Amino acid sequence: MVAISLPISLTMAKVLAAVLIFALALTAGLLPIRLANTRQHLISIADAFAGGVFLSASFLHMLPDALEGFHNALPNMAYPVALLVVMLTFFLLFVLEHGNLFIQKEHSVEHRATTPYLLALLLSVHSILEGSAIGINTHLADAAVIFFAVLAHKGSESFALAIKLYRYAVDSKQVLKVIILFACMTPIGIFIAMYACNVLQNNAALLASAIFNALAAGTFLYIGAVHIIAEPDNIFCRCGMISLLSGMALMAVVAIWV
Repeated sequence: MVAISLPISLTMAKVLAAVLIFALALTAGLLPIRLANTRQHLISIADAFAGGVFLSASFLHMLPDALEGFHNALPNMAYPVALLVVMLTFFLLFVLEHGNLFIQKEHSVEHRATTPYLLALLLSVHSILEGSAIGINTHLADAAVIFFAVLAHKGSESFALAIKLYRYAVDSKQVLKVIILFACMTPIGIFIAMYACNVLQNNAALLASAIFNALAAGTFLYIGAVHIIAEPDNIFCRCGMISLLSGMALMAVVAIWV
């Protein structure tokens, strides 16, 4: 059995972070239930807002952290490893989703039935990775900074997922199940990384954190560009464009402090 080496204060802080992120993701994911049954145009506006959040968080939060992490872990490495990881993540997610749609088309399966669940899967993978970025840190201050960055966009992310499920006419009970599972993903990532902290040492921990941030940046970039921005009906109208810019501005302001 591996002994726990983390200070109790740091361990408890990470457990509290997991609980708060779960509560926020669950609460935000349940908000569209009323909206889905009343004002459909609000869903499109919120969709555009979420796209801005995803893109801005990728470029202003996750990617800078990844670049700094690789620089600290591999100071003699001149190659832009972080950007390579982001590019490969974007490409692999694209292949995963569209390869799945191609298979469905070849077998005459209606892809609308599975597309929202695939989005939930992709977001869940990202959530595990960003949770790992919190859990991997062995310093309370560093873990706190990443926690606030995750908390700043977790509500919008869960809200956007619920909106997407409703746009594909998923039953409310199924939406609730998906949101609950999704809300668990970041805490799972935190706890996995907390265990890894007992195994990895100094430089290896820095490198793991940088990799997690790069993977998260690539995932956010993919979700924002492909799933949200690629729907022109939501963007190219006055309200849609304002919502998109508002989402980007929100994360830009958050970046001043985190």
